[in-house]
Amino acid sequence: MTTNQAISSLIPKGIGKSYIFLHMLHSKVNLANKATGSAQQNLSKNLIETFETLIPNDKILYEFENKTSLLFDKIIKNFDEPHILAQLRDLLLPKLMSGEISIRDAEKMVEDAA
Repeated sequence: MTTNQAISSLIPKGIGKSYIFLHMLHSKVNLANKATGSAQQNLSKNLIETFETLIPNDKILYEFENKTSLLFDKIIKNFDEPHILAQLRDLLLPKLMSGEISIRDAEKMVEDAA
């Protein structure tokens, strides 16, 4: 599913990014059912602009963002971790194999990187 020629985006104004992301993820099936097109399903700009959503009051949004922002930060950190570990492996393994550094040196480098 795609948008048509115009690229549509959601820019939260006074609404947290976590709420918008999770709400749109939840609404994905509903939006997909409204997509049109025979070769490539797409969402029209008008559909995006007129999409209605429930928005909780400010207190609930604030509490929601406080709780979910920590979870999203952890998700992002966990997403980046394999890449960082691969970089460390690619940096340290050749040096360990050649004897350029010791295990103790490598452990220190890993601790410093964390």
